[in-house]
Amino acid sequence: MKRRNFLKRTITAGSTAIAASTISAPIIAKSIPGNKFKKFEDNKFTMNYAPHFGMFKNMAGDDLIDQIKFMADAGFTAMEDNGMKSRTKDMQEKIASEMARLNMKMGVFVAHAIDWEEPNLTTGDKDMRARFLKEIEESVEVAKRVNATWMTVVPGFHTEEDIKRLGEQLRAGRRFILQNFNSENPLDPSLRNIPPYDPKVLKAIEREVQGMI
Repeated sequence: MKRRNFLKRTITAGSTAIAASTISAPIIAKSIPGNKFKKFEDNKFTMNYAPHFGMFKNMAGDDLIDQIKFMADAGFTAMEDNGMKSRTKDMQEKIASEMARLNMKMGVFVAHAIDWEEPNLTTGDKDMRARFLKEIEESVEVAKRVNATWMTVVPGFHTEEDIKRLGEQLRAGRRFILQNFNSENPLDPSLRNIPPYDPKVLKAIEREVQGMI
């Protein structure tokens, strides 16, 4: 069955099926009145919401290119892939080619190995810094290959001084965005008791680091 026909039948199956469906919001919103189906081309998101690979595999299948096509059909104009760097060069090029064909934008991918147990980028350790810079250089090449302009960098556990030191290390970057820790549902349950930064403190750090970038 073709993807487009499958989605059409899913949406017109009834209000209960629509409510439980993972099909994109604009398609649902325009399909409810009179239960009339709108073509996917008329239902593109107006913002670059970016799903990940695997979110629609139960409908699009395991093939990554098919998943990209499904995302585009469902109205998405962007995609992000945390694991992009670990994919083969051939697969990266295929992903980039299909996204360009569908006029989709590439979002973020993770730029380096992340140590969730202890600080790494913020310690001042020269060997860790050299390893980090090597991984960033490799990721820049991946970004060029897949037309990405954003990468995710996770410094591990850190203090206010660590963040400032990281700003110095990333001085050549175009932007340096601070994202506060959210203890609501961390990967490590033991982190639930660690409070995030006070927004005022984080804003003050941001102002100081902005002068470095």
